[in-house]
Amino acid sequence: MTRTLATLLLVLLAGCGWSNSLYHARRLSASALKAEREERSFEAGSMWGQAAVKADSARARSKPQSDDAIEARWLRGRALAHLGSCTEAVVLLDEARIMAGDVDWRDDLALELARCKSTVGGIDEAIELITPLLQSPDNSLRDQARNLGGRILLRAERWGEAERLLADDETSSGRWLYAVALARLGRADEAMAIVTPMIESGDRSRDWPQLVRAVASHPTVQVDTLLSRLGKMPLVSDTLRAEWLMAAAEGAGADRARSRSYLESLARMRPAPAVSRGRSQLVTMMFSEIHDDESMRSTLARVAEISREDAVSMMMGSRLSRWTSAMLADIDSIPPGAEEGDLAMFHHASIANDTLGSPQLASWFLQKLERDWPESPYVAKALLWRITLEPDSADAFRERLALDHADSPYLAWIRGVEDPRFAELEYTLDFYLGDRLAGNSAEVVQ
Repeated sequence: MTRTLATLLLVLLAGCGWSNSLYHARRLSASALKAEREERSFEAGSMWGQAAVKADSARARSKPQSDDAIEARWLRGRALAHLGSCTEAVVLLDEARIMAGDVDWRDDLALELARCKSTVGGIDEAIELITPLLQSPDNSLRDQARNLGGRILLRAERWGEAERLLADDETSSGRWLYAVALARLGRADEAMAIVTPMIESGDRSRDWPQLVRAVASHPTVQVDTLLSRLGKMPLVSDTLRAEWLMAAAEGAGADRARSRSYLESLARMRPAPAVSRGRSQLVTMMFSEIHDDESMRSTLARVAEISREDAVSMMMGSRLSRWTSAMLADIDSIPPGAEEGDLAMFHHASIANDTLGSPQLASWFLQKLERDWPESPYVAKALLWRITLEPDSADAFRERLALDHADSPYLAWIRGVEDPRFAELEYTLDFYLGDRLAGNSAEVVQ
C-alpha cells in the first residue's frame, strides 16, 4: 500500500512539473510578445529563450501525440522563430500544424510558420499558408496576414503581387508597404501621395531607405523630391541624409550613370558610415570603367583624391591602384615585340577583367597584344576571348580567325583535334601568369 502511494505521488509530481513547464512557456511567450510590441528587444529575447527551454521540457515529459505535447511544439517553434532560428523552428511548427486539430492558436501558428518559411526560402509555401487567413472574420488577423504577405512578396521582388495584395489595406503599415510596391512598379507619383503626410508629420520610424531604393529603381524626378523632403524633416542628421543618398545609389544600381551621380554627391559629404560605403563603391565603379592607359592615369589621380580622408575607401583604392600601377609600368617599359610582352598583355587582361571588373580594359590589352605582337601564337586565344567580351563584334573576330589563324592550335583544340603545340602554349602561359600573380599579390599586400 505504501509503495503504491509513493508511486502515485511520483506520477503526480512529474505531471505537476510538466504542467508547470507548459504554463510557464505560455506565460513567457505572452510576455515576450508584449515586450516586442513595446520595443524592449533585449527583454523579449531573454523571455523567448526561457520560453523555448520550458516548452522543450514540457514536450520531453509528455506523450508525443498528446494535445499538450503538440502545443509544446508550437510554443518552442514560435520561440525559436523569434530568436532567429527559423531552420529549426520550421520543423517544429510544421509538426504542430499537421498534428493539431481545431485549436485556438492554429491561425497564429500559420502566421508564424509563413514568416519562417519565407525566411528559409519557401516563398510560395508561405503565401499558401497566408491566403486562407485573408478571409478570416477576425479583422486583426486579416490585417496581420495581409501585412506579412506584402512584406514577403516585396522581399521576393514580386512587386505586382504585392501591390494587388496590399491595395485594400488601410492600416498604417499596409499603406506604407503599398507605397513601396507602387514605387517598385514605377508609379512613384502615387507612392509619394501616400507617404507625403508621413513625411510632413516627421515620421522617422519608417524604413525610408527602403522607399528611396524603390523610387530610385526607376528614372524619375521624384527621387530628388523625396530626398529633399526627407532632408527637411525635423532633427534629421547628416548621417541620415547620407543613408538616404546611399539608398538612392543602390536603387539606381542598374543605371550606372544615375547611381554614380548619387555616389559622387555622397563622396562630397562629411565622414559617416554611409559616406564611407559610398566612397568605396564609387572607387570600385571607377576602376571598372577604365578602358585604356589614359583612363588608368586619370582614375588613379581621382581615386587618390576621393580616398584621402577615408580609411575604408583608401584601403580599397590602394589595392586596386597597385594592380593598375603595375599595368602602367609594363605599358611604359615593354616595347612592342619584346620577348614575353604578349604574355604580359594577357596577364593584364586577366587582371582587368577579374580584379578590376573592367571587360573593356581587358579587350584593350588583348587588342594591344594583337597590334604589337602580331606574330604571337596567343593572338588566336586573344581573339577567341574577345568574342565573349565584345559579342557585337563576334562575327568579325571569327572571320579574322578563319583567315589569319587557321593553323592555330587553339582552333584545332576547338575542333577536337589534338595538337602538341596547344599543351606547350598553355603550360608556358600558365607558368607565366602564376609567377606574375604571385609577385603582384605580394606587392599588393605590402
